[in-house]
Amino acid sequence: MSMEIKSIPVSELNKYQESLLKKRKRDDFDQKRRNDARAKQKLDQGRQAKEKEKDNAGGNILMPEVFVSNHMKQ
Repeated sequence: MSMEIKSIPVSELNKYQESLLKKRKRDDFDQKRRNDARAKQKLDQGRQAKEKEKDNAGGNILMPEVFVSNHMKQ
């Protein structure tokens, strides 16, 4: 039925069909907005995990002063 409604010009639709078409457009827009928000949330989670992993990996890196003092001791 929706394909039938989409093929008819809006001026020829009755009130019910017109409201169905508007509701469908609104629902499609809302669904797209929700999907975009979900995708952005997943991307942010991935970024945060990568940042956390980077911070954790960088915690045990020695500073240059340590290398110099170790070299002087030898």
